[in-house]
Amino acid sequence: MTLAPWNPRRRATLWLDADTGHGVDDAGAPVRTRGTKRPTLADVLALAETCRVERVMLTGSRPRAGWLLTRAERWSHGAHHLDHETPVGRYRHDFAGVTVEVRRAVEWFGAGAYSPAEARAAWDSLEAIVGAHVPGARLLASPGATGRELWLRSMPRGDAPPQPSSEVAELIRATSGQHRIERFDPPAAGATAPNLYLLDGRLMYAACVRQLGSGGELMTGHVAAFMLDHNRYARARYKVRATIPVWWEQVGILPLAGEDRETWTYPAEPGRTFTTWADAAEVHLALEHGWALDVLEGIKFTEGRPLDTWAARLLRANDTAANLQEPTQARMVRAGVRWMLLHSIGAWHSTGRTETTVTSGAMRPPVGEGWGAPELQHGRAVWRRRVPITGRAELMAHPEWSAQVWGRARARVLWAPTAVRGEAAGALLVNAGELVSIYGDAVMTTALPEWATPAHDDGAPGRLRLKGHTHGPVPWPTRSSERDRIMHAADANGPTCDNCTTNQGA
Repeated sequence: MTLAPWNPRRRATLWLDADTGHGVDDAGAPVRTRGTKRPTLADVLALAETCRVERVMLTGSRPRAGWLLTRAERWSHGAHHLDHETPVGRYRHDFAGVTVEVRRAVEWFGAGAYSPAEARAAWDSLEAIVGAHVPGARLLASPGATGRELWLRSMPRGDAPPQPSSEVAELIRATSGQHRIERFDPPAAGATAPNLYLLDGRLMYAACVRQLGSGGELMTGHVAAFMLDHNRYARARYKVRATIPVWWEQVGILPLAGEDRETWTYPAEPGRTFTTWADAAEVHLALEHGWALDVLEGIKFTEGRPLDTWAARLLRANDTAANLQEPTQARMVRAGVRWMLLHSIGAWHSTGRTETTVTSGAMRPPVGEGWGAPELQHGRAVWRRRVPITGRAELMAHPEWSAQVWGRARARVLWAPTAVRGEAAGALLVNAGELVSIYGDAVMTTALPEWATPAHDDGAPGRLRLKGHTHGPVPWPTRSSERDRIMHAADANGPTCDNCTTNQGA
């Protein structure tokens, strides 16, 4: 099968508020569901049938759990993808044979109080901007699918980058995590913070995609150790036995997978020895900070620039979006560009997805194989199965790319360059007792570091800069829910505040 971009036709879409049932069609004409209450799935599908559309994009609050699985007369359930934040429902009319897909606009534009009309306008602007920077491109159903199609249109001339063997791909997936998510204990029980500052990496992944390695060749410990000694910046992953210095007082550097292979920790206990896999960027950072590493084996990648043109085009699209005159639309379109970048990186790592559907009872299984035992809910049967990637998606699988980007991003949130030559930023430079959490490319601190002030930020991708704050005293977050609430509040407040005693981020 040859990898070539798709040329999809435009799908007729309704933009609908999930709370009120009011919305607009593709031409901007107002529409609404029947009744005056919060619309049901049946109401939404009935309106889609009347307006002859193939897709409904919902704005407003997230529908309640199970909403996409409810009964709708004259409609059968298709293969749903019920991600916790961006679920997708698919339905087929029993008589007309038409299909309708129901999605949430938050998948493209993030959370916010935007209207259906604003979402429609943002979609049109995003498609126009993307098409201007990537000739022939259009928006597909999801940001991840769109991002990968943009890559196909931006792929360097010549042969496609090599893919890893199934053995190497499985090893990479089993030993590479994604975001670093870590909360730190307060300096004393019941401690409060005078202020909390949210320091965030601007388009962090875009700063981590240059000159990625492709494919993957297994190396013995001797060969891997030789390469690390003689070419520390080679594109590679290493399995190392790491010993933390006895004098260490900072956060951990290398990731360590739990027994479930889904929970990740970052050991920081002085003198501790542990064995783990890590990206070359993380290994390099550990060596630079005095960690002792014994290389046990490795994976060497073929060097190249498989994503450089793709990322550069997305960054230019982001800059164009930033210049839109309407602030809400500019924010939404930039969010769309960001989600294309993030979801594409994740899609290159994927092995497949879970499909969910509904039938009228356990004795009426859905078409196809691989469905597990049904779960009975309100007299109906809910079926699930795991579907591996095949075809074009399999030909575009590059877990070595996502593993390198994630590893580089984790290293960069600890130690990153700034706009001031010779001065660095990152969690490793935060004083003990002032670091509250690391969440992906965001760092929360109780004091504003000098490296997060405007003088150290030139607007480049990957710069750690002050994004938000909340002034205290603030109870030290000891649970994930508390951290998330404070992060959202800090983000909403922005970097400046007239009431703050410290306003270095203005």
